[in-house]
Amino acid sequence: MLKTPVTFFLSEEGQALTEYGLVLAFVVMAVILVLRYLGTAVSALLQQLPDAFAGVK
Repeated sequence: MLKTPVTFFLSEEGQALTEYGLVLAFVVMAVILVLRYLGTAVSALLQQLPDAFAGVK
């Protein structure tokens, strides 16, 4: 049986899947931002190591 346009647009089927997709997208974006920041911080730290060990014999 065909649904009327009103019941089709008021239906909440698939809403949970859409919400999970949006949450997953936000989590992925947050992880990417954190990894970019940590990558920069770790790179700066590794560049300082040779200077720290320069005086050690």
